Amino acid sequence: MSEYPFLVDLCESHLIPSKGSLKHWKTVKLVELCYLYFIGLRILLANPPSKEWARRYCGHAGEPNDFKSWRTNANDLYVMLYALTNEDHYRFIDDGEVDISPGLVRHWLRHVDDEADTRRLFMRLDGMFHITNSSMRSLRRIVTDWHGTDRRERDDVLVKLIQMIDTRAPSNSELLPHLRLLQKKMDESATAGATGAASVATVVGGLGAGFDPDGDWRSVYGKKKKKPVMIRRVV
Repeated sequence: MSEYPFLVDLCESHLIPSKGSLKHWKTVKLVELCYLYFIGLRILLANPPSKEWARRYCGHAGEPNDFKSWRTNANDLYVMLYALTNEDHYRFIDDGEVDISPGLVRHWLRHVDDEADTRRLFMRLDGMFHITNSSMRSLRRIVTDWHGTDRRERDDVLVKLIQMIDTRAPSNSELLPHLRLLQKKMDESATAGATGAASVATVVGGLGAGFDPDGDWRSVYGKKKKKPVMIRRVV
Protein backbone atom coordinates (compact mmCIF):
# COMPACT_ATOMS: atom_id res chain seq x y z
CA MET A 1 0.00 0.00 0.00
CA SER A 2 1.22 3.46 -0.84
CA GLU A 3 2.62 5.56 1.97
CA TYR A 4 0.58 8.44 0.57
CA PRO A 5 -2.78 6.95 -0.49
CA PHE A 6 -4.29 10.41 -1.08
CA LEU A 7 -1.99 10.84 -4.09
CA VAL A 8 -4.08 8.44 -6.20
CA ASP A 9 -7.02 10.84 -5.87
CA LEU A 10 -5.05 13.70 -7.42
CA CYS A 11 -4.79 14.48 -11.11
CA GLU A 12 -3.23 17.01 -13.47
CA SER A 13 -6.47 18.85 -14.25
CA HIS A 14 -6.24 22.54 -13.40
CA LEU A 15 -9.99 22.80 -12.92
CA ILE A 16 -10.68 19.68 -10.84
CA PRO A 17 -7.37 18.57 -9.31
CA SER A 18 -8.75 15.71 -7.21
CA LYS A 19 -11.66 13.32 -6.80
CA GLY A 20 -12.58 15.08 -3.59
CA SER A 21 -12.96 18.43 -5.36
CA LEU A 22 -15.73 17.01 -7.54
CA LYS A 23 -18.18 17.22 -4.64
CA HIS A 24 -17.91 21.00 -4.70
CA TRP A 25 -19.27 21.23 -8.24
CA LYS A 26 -22.97 21.71 -8.92
CA THR A 27 -24.21 19.33 -11.57
CA VAL A 28 -25.62 21.92 -13.96
CA LYS A 29 -22.47 24.03 -13.81
CA LEU A 30 -20.27 21.02 -14.59
CA VAL A 31 -22.50 19.93 -17.47
CA GLU A 32 -22.56 23.38 -19.06
CA LEU A 33 -18.82 23.82 -18.72
CA CYS A 34 -18.11 20.45 -20.31
CA TYR A 35 -20.42 21.38 -23.20
CA LEU A 36 -18.63 24.72 -23.63
CA TYR A 37 -15.26 22.92 -23.74
CA PHE A 38 -16.38 21.06 -26.85
CA ILE A 39 -17.35 24.35 -28.48
CA GLY A 40 -14.04 25.91 -27.49
CA LEU A 41 -12.01 22.97 -28.78
CA ARG A 42 -13.84 23.09 -32.08
CA ILE A 43 -12.77 26.73 -32.51
CA LEU A 44 -9.18 26.08 -31.42
CA LEU A 45 -8.93 23.13 -33.82
CA ALA A 46 -10.12 25.29 -36.72
CA ASN A 47 -7.40 27.93 -36.31
CA PRO A 48 -3.75 27.25 -37.28
CA PRO A 49 -2.14 29.02 -34.26
CA SER A 50 -3.98 26.78 -31.77
CA LYS A 51 -4.71 23.65 -33.81
CA GLU A 52 -1.80 21.47 -32.69
CA TRP A 53 -2.31 22.22 -29.00
CA ALA A 54 -6.04 21.46 -29.28
CA ARG A 55 -5.37 18.25 -31.19
CA ARG A 56 -2.99 17.01 -28.48
CA TYR A 57 -5.46 18.03 -25.77
CA CYS A 58 -8.30 16.07 -27.40
CA GLY A 59 -6.09 13.04 -28.03
CA HIS A 60 -5.05 12.99 -24.38
CA ALA A 61 -8.67 13.15 -23.21
CA GLY A 62 -9.68 10.44 -25.69
CA GLU A 63 -7.25 7.74 -24.58
CA PRO A 64 -8.95 4.32 -24.23
CA ASN A 65 -11.26 3.33 -21.34
CA ASP A 66 -14.40 5.36 -22.20
CA PHE A 67 -13.92 7.62 -19.15
CA LYS A 68 -14.65 4.80 -16.72
CA SER A 69 -11.59 5.10 -14.51
CA TRP A 70 -9.89 7.92 -12.66
CA ARG A 71 -6.60 8.98 -14.24
CA THR A 72 -3.90 10.85 -12.38
CA ASN A 73 -2.77 12.44 -15.66
CA ALA A 74 -6.28 13.55 -16.63
CA ASN A 75 -6.99 17.00 -18.06
CA ASP A 76 -10.11 19.13 -17.41
CA LEU A 77 -12.19 17.56 -20.16
CA TYR A 78 -11.42 13.99 -19.15
CA VAL A 79 -12.32 14.62 -15.51
CA MET A 80 -15.63 16.23 -16.45
CA LEU A 81 -16.51 13.34 -18.77
CA TYR A 82 -15.45 10.86 -16.07
CA ALA A 83 -17.78 12.51 -13.57
CA LEU A 84 -20.70 12.82 -15.99
CA THR A 85 -20.60 9.21 -17.20
CA ASN A 86 -20.18 7.46 -13.85
CA GLU A 87 -23.17 6.76 -11.63
CA ASP A 88 -21.18 7.45 -8.48
CA HIS A 89 -20.94 11.08 -9.51
CA TYR A 90 -23.25 13.08 -11.78
CA ARG A 91 -25.63 11.07 -13.90
CA PHE A 92 -28.78 13.10 -13.31
CA ILE A 93 -29.72 16.70 -14.03
CA ASP A 94 -33.00 17.73 -12.45
CA ASP A 95 -35.45 15.10 -13.76
CA GLY A 96 -33.39 14.11 -16.78
CA GLU A 97 -30.47 11.73 -17.02
CA VAL A 98 -27.24 12.88 -18.61
CA ASP A 99 -27.12 10.86 -21.81
CA ILE A 100 -23.52 11.18 -22.95
CA SER A 101 -22.36 8.57 -25.45
CA PRO A 102 -18.77 7.74 -24.39
CA GLY A 103 -18.03 5.88 -27.63
CA LEU A 104 -19.16 8.76 -29.86
CA VAL A 105 -17.28 11.33 -27.80
CA ARG A 106 -14.06 9.33 -27.63
CA HIS A 107 -14.19 8.60 -31.37
CA TRP A 108 -14.36 12.33 -32.12
CA LEU A 109 -11.56 13.14 -29.69
CA ARG A 110 -9.36 10.73 -31.65
CA HIS A 111 -10.52 11.91 -35.10
CA VAL A 112 -10.93 15.66 -34.67
CA ASP A 113 -9.97 16.47 -38.27
CA ASP A 114 -12.91 14.56 -39.74
CA GLU A 115 -15.70 17.02 -40.52
CA ALA A 116 -18.32 14.27 -40.81
CA ASP A 117 -17.44 12.98 -37.33
CA THR A 118 -17.49 16.54 -35.99
CA ARG A 119 -20.96 17.20 -37.39
CA ARG A 120 -22.23 13.85 -36.10
CA LEU A 121 -21.14 14.66 -32.55
CA PHE A 122 -22.09 18.32 -32.50
CA MET A 123 -25.61 17.65 -33.77
CA ARG A 124 -26.12 15.51 -30.65
CA LEU A 125 -24.43 17.68 -28.02
CA ASP A 126 -27.58 19.58 -26.98
CA GLY A 127 -29.44 16.34 -26.27
CA MET A 128 -26.55 14.53 -24.58
CA PHE A 129 -25.96 17.39 -22.16
CA HIS A 130 -29.63 18.43 -21.81
CA ILE A 131 -28.77 22.01 -22.78
CA THR A 132 -31.75 24.38 -22.79
CA ASN A 133 -29.84 27.68 -22.69
CA SER A 134 -30.64 29.33 -26.04
CA SER A 135 -27.39 31.34 -26.16
CA MET A 136 -25.28 28.23 -25.66
CA ARG A 137 -27.27 26.29 -28.25
CA SER A 138 -26.76 29.15 -30.70
CA LEU A 139 -22.98 28.99 -30.24
CA ARG A 140 -23.05 25.26 -30.85
CA ARG A 141 -25.01 25.70 -34.11
CA ILE A 142 -22.54 28.28 -35.39
CA VAL A 143 -19.37 26.32 -34.57
CA THR A 144 -20.81 23.18 -36.15
CA ASP A 145 -20.56 25.03 -39.47
CA TRP A 146 -17.54 27.11 -38.41
CA HIS A 147 -15.89 27.13 -41.84
CA GLY A 148 -19.00 28.69 -43.33
CA THR A 149 -19.10 31.69 -40.98
CA ASP A 150 -17.74 35.16 -41.63
CA ARG A 151 -15.14 37.07 -39.61
CA ARG A 152 -17.61 39.17 -37.65
CA GLU A 153 -19.64 36.12 -36.62
CA ARG A 154 -16.52 34.28 -35.47
CA ASP A 155 -15.37 37.23 -33.39
CA ASP A 156 -18.78 37.46 -31.73
CA VAL A 157 -18.86 33.73 -30.92
CA LEU A 158 -15.37 33.81 -29.43
CA VAL A 159 -16.16 36.78 -27.18
CA LYS A 160 -19.36 35.15 -25.90
CA LEU A 161 -17.70 31.78 -25.36
CA ILE A 162 -14.86 33.29 -23.33
CA GLN A 163 -17.39 35.13 -21.16
CA MET A 164 -19.41 31.96 -20.57
CA ILE A 165 -16.41 29.85 -19.59
CA ASP A 166 -14.97 32.65 -17.47
CA THR A 167 -18.26 32.86 -15.53
CA ARG A 168 -18.10 29.15 -14.67
CA ALA A 169 -14.33 28.70 -14.28
CA PRO A 170 -12.72 32.14 -13.99
CA SER A 171 -9.17 31.21 -13.05
CA ASN A 172 -8.37 27.53 -13.57
CA SER A 173 -9.75 26.57 -16.99
CA GLU A 174 -7.16 24.97 -19.24
CA LEU A 175 -8.92 26.33 -22.34
CA LEU A 176 -9.31 29.98 -21.40
CA PRO A 177 -5.67 31.06 -21.90
CA HIS A 178 -5.66 29.55 -25.40
CA LEU A 179 -9.02 31.07 -26.34
CA ARG A 180 -7.87 34.49 -25.12
CA LEU A 181 -4.62 34.20 -27.04
CA LEU A 182 -6.57 33.29 -30.18
CA GLN A 183 -8.86 36.28 -29.64
CA LYS A 184 -5.80 38.54 -29.33
CA LYS A 185 -4.31 37.18 -32.57
CA MET A 186 -7.61 37.65 -34.40
CA ASP A 187 -7.86 41.24 -33.14
CA GLU A 188 -4.30 41.96 -34.23
CA SER A 189 -4.97 40.46 -37.64
CA ALA A 190 -8.11 42.56 -38.08
CA THR A 191 -6.25 45.72 -37.06
CA ALA A 192 -3.39 44.97 -39.44
CA GLY A 193 -5.84 44.33 -42.26
CA ALA A 194 -7.67 47.59 -41.68
CA THR A 195 -4.39 49.53 -41.51
CA GLY A 196 -3.17 47.93 -44.72
CA ALA A 197 -6.37 48.77 -46.57
CA ALA A 198 -6.20 52.39 -45.40
CA SER A 199 -2.58 52.68 -46.53
CA VAL A 200 -3.40 51.39 -50.00
CA ALA A 201 -6.31 53.80 -50.29
CA THR A 202 -4.26 56.89 -49.47
CA VAL A 203 -0.86 56.18 -51.03
CA VAL A 204 0.28 58.78 -53.57
CA GLY A 205 -0.19 57.47 -57.08
CA GLY A 206 -2.22 54.54 -55.74
CA LEU A 207 -5.95 53.96 -55.87
CA GLY A 208 -6.69 57.32 -54.29
CA ALA A 209 -9.32 58.60 -51.87
CA GLY A 210 -12.15 56.97 -53.80
CA PHE A 211 -10.96 53.42 -53.15
CA ASP A 212 -13.10 51.23 -50.89
CA PRO A 213 -11.60 47.87 -49.83
CA ASP A 214 -15.12 46.38 -49.74
CA GLY A 215 -15.50 46.98 -53.44
CA ASP A 216 -17.63 50.15 -53.52
CA TRP A 217 -16.30 53.37 -54.99
CA ARG A 218 -16.61 56.37 -52.68
CA SER A 219 -16.56 60.05 -53.51
CA VAL A 220 -14.24 62.36 -51.60
CA TYR A 221 -17.27 63.33 -49.48
CA GLY A 222 -17.58 59.78 -48.13
CA LYS A 223 -20.81 58.77 -49.89
CA LYS A 224 -20.95 55.62 -51.91
CA LYS A 225 -21.56 56.06 -55.61
CA LYS A 226 -21.70 53.81 -58.58
CA LYS A 227 -18.31 53.01 -59.94
CA PRO A 228 -17.36 55.45 -62.73
CA VAL A 229 -17.73 54.11 -66.22
CA MET A 230 -14.52 54.10 -68.22
CA ILE A 231 -15.03 55.29 -71.82
CA ARG A 232 -12.35 54.42 -74.28
CA ARG A 233 -11.83 56.16 -77.59
CA VAL A 234 -11.50 53.83 -80.55
CA VAL A 235 -8.63 54.90 -82.78
